[in-house]
Amino acid sequence: MFQSILITAMGAWFLAIAAGLVLIRDAEHRVGEVLHSTRLTAREYAWGSFTGAIAAFFVIWGLFLVLSAVFSDAGDAATRTVVSPGYRDARTSVELGAGESAGFEIEMDFDPEQVLVDPDVLVLQLRRQAAAFAFPG
Repeated sequence: MFQSILITAMGAWFLAIAAGLVLIRDAEHRVGEVLHSTRLTAREYAWGSFTGAIAAFFVIWGLFLVLSAVFSDAGDAATRTVVSPGYRDARTSVELGAGESAGFEIEMDFDPEQVLVDPDVLVLQLRRQAAAFAFPG
């Protein structure tokens, strides 16, 4: 989720830059004299520049989404990348509030070598070793 928000924010940042740079570039190339000789108003000019930047942004964003979908590792379990040939996992979900504790069981059809608590959350990345328990033997 954080990655999606970050990518969207970066896209909005570059969209704002692109929309603003068009006006600066036109001023540097002295397009104002040409624009004043036409019936185009300042409002129409600004909205036209903004619409062009939005259109370019959506073309680039659409291309990004299409390429992300094409090159993603989506699919059923048989087509996904395998971590190792003997890798198997079992999952259960327990939601706890602050200061709460609870017992739980993980049902599986194999003997585990290691248990990793909440491998999908990014908060534990700094102290990842504290979230893993290796069974002796």
